[in-house]
Amino acid sequence: PPTGGLPAIQAAGTTGLQQRAQNLASSGIGAYQPQLTAAQAAFSSGIGTLSGSQGMYDPNMATGFMNPYQQNVIDEYTKEMNRQFNIQQQGRDAQAVSAGAFGGARQGVLDAEAATGFNRQLGQGLAGLMSSGYQQAQQQAMQAFENQQRRGQLAAQNLGNIGRLQTGVGQLQTGIGQMFGQFAPV
Repeated sequence: PPTGGLPAIQAAGTTGLQQRAQNLASSGIGAYQPQLTAAQAAFSSGIGTLSGSQGMYDPNMATGFMNPYQQNVIDEYTKEMNRQFNIQQQGRDAQAVSAGAFGGARQGVLDAEAATGFNRQLGQGLAGLMSSGYQQAQQQAMQAFENQQRRGQLAAQNLGNIGRLQTGVGQLQTGIGQMFGQFAPV
């Protein structure tokens, strides 16, 4: 019913050709959606991979790179140091005998000083071996960590490139759909 004296608006329905043109345009334009969805998924995956490649190095990672034979090296080093000390002890004993001081207080003082020096040298040698092994393990762990980070960043870049490519395909399909819609018979 007209209100205020104005006639009701009447519009002609779409013709079959017009409806066909709209359907063709929609199907052409809508065909890009799978590419955009895939692009969005690739982009999201790339962001997740990129953020995972920005972690901090954990020095505890070095334990996985420690030389499993380090204890064997330490044992052999200790055995050789003890052998050298015993050879030197025989020399000290021979000197004490020739000086007529074997078994005396002076020999005891010399033996105690020799043992103190031996223990100091052995401790420094073992500390050097262990420190060197730890430093090598740290370097290897840091290198492995950096390589892992680089691989993660490269993967993120590749996923981003895939996303851009898929977006481009979707945009091309949109353009084709729009062109097709313009030239569809009306």
